[in-house]
Amino acid sequence: MTLRLLDATSSPYSSRCRMVVYAKDDGQVTIIEPPGGLYSDEYKAFHPFVKIPTLDLGVDSGDMLQESDVICEYLDDVLTGSALKPDDPLARARMRLIARVSDLDVMAPMMPLFKQLDPTTRDADVVNRELEAMIHGYDKLEFHLTGAPYAAGESLSLADCTLVPSLVLTLDFLPRFDADSPLETRPNVRGYWEGICKDPIAARVIKEMRDKLAEYRAKKNA
Repeated sequence: MTLRLLDATSSPYSSRCRMVVYAKDDGQVTIIEPPGGLYSDEYKAFHPFVKIPTLDLGVDSGDMLQESDVICEYLDDVLTGSALKPDDPLARARMRLIARVSDLDVMAPMMPLFKQLDPTTRDADVVNRELEAMIHGYDKLEFHLTGAPYAAGESLSLADCTLVPSLVLTLDFLPRFDADSPLETRPNVRGYWEGICKDPIAARVIKEMRDKLAEYRAKKNA
């Protein structure tokens, strides 16, 4: 089996898929950028919906998968290495719950804020609304996390692969809106973050995302 993961390093959705690949570590997935660039004619010819991430299932099948959570589950099922879905039914349910909170309550409010980064054109109503929604998402995480270094169970799971990139991005961008760190008053989230940053797989993804974000900012300010 030869798989190719079409990836954008700074994307939290691509990053969760890379985290699964790194955790499985069986050498069956090649991680590449979209041929010609995300919106190039070359990539459109390969993939009419120009989605990132995309998992190319290889020339033998001619098929591909989109949607990061679908890709992560598939990779966990087909690649060798330790499973990223807990055996215990309750832990598995918690895994899916925390991943869903991460997507719907933390990352979803982040999306409109990308258009509000410029202070000169910023809509205060939009910023306040989305920041309030995101902070409510952090409150949900505070309720469901325990302060342990892993989100569901005693080892890395798909919940961590979803949550870690979301935290990297939101914690990086919140100061640009003069927002306080949500970790200051949420000990369970803070304990989780401090613990998961010590995991070598998570640390690798965190560094990749931070380096790429810094690279984008350097180019913009050049």
